[in-house]
Amino acid sequence: MEKRFDSAALFLPIMGVSLVLLIWTGLSLKVAPDLPTPLRTWYESQNYILNPFFKDGEMNQGILRFSFLSLIRVAKGVLLAIALGTPLGFLLGVSTNFNRAFDPVIQVLRPISPLAWLPLGLVIFKQSEPAALFTIALCAMWPTVINTAMGVRSISTEYLNVGRVLKLSPMKKLRKIMIPATLPYMFTGYRLSLGMA
Repeated sequence: MEKRFDSAALFLPIMGVSLVLLIWTGLSLKVAPDLPTPLRTWYESQNYILNPFFKDGEMNQGILRFSFLSLIRVAKGVLLAIALGTPLGFLLGVSTNFNRAFDPVIQVLRPISPLAWLPLGLVIFKQSEPAALFTIALCAMWPTVINTAMGVRSISTEYLNVGRVLKLSPMKKLRKIMIPATLPYMFTGYRLSLGMA
């Protein structure tokens, strides 16, 4: 079946963007003179976009250079979140006493906004880079913790009984039964943690 060109698919987005630019221009000219117009915004920011890798001091860099540095920081934070969240999730899933002791703490800390953690990180570490890693890791680790704990709790008792019958050591039981059975939950947590970061 032949596909036909839909002019509305091209026209409607152009119309929407044009309308937003017109409203923005009107607001900056009539209502809020301190608000730069779209043309002035383009003029001021074109160097950052057209020359994305330039560097003129630490705070004056191109957009792709800043994006690259941000992606590196996010990757470090996610790796730290996974390194902390996975063992914590296993402990919560395996030990009911550990779960009873620390689940209330996790339920209180989990919904706290990242913006609230950043000043605490700055007070603790006194530098922006470790404070940012602290904030990213702390906010991103909760999906990993919760999904890993849920995965451990959902392991079939038949698997655990086979481990007892075979008299597997705790480390072997962890390697041969628990980690493989929990992997789908863990990777779901990792994906959600990456999204949070």
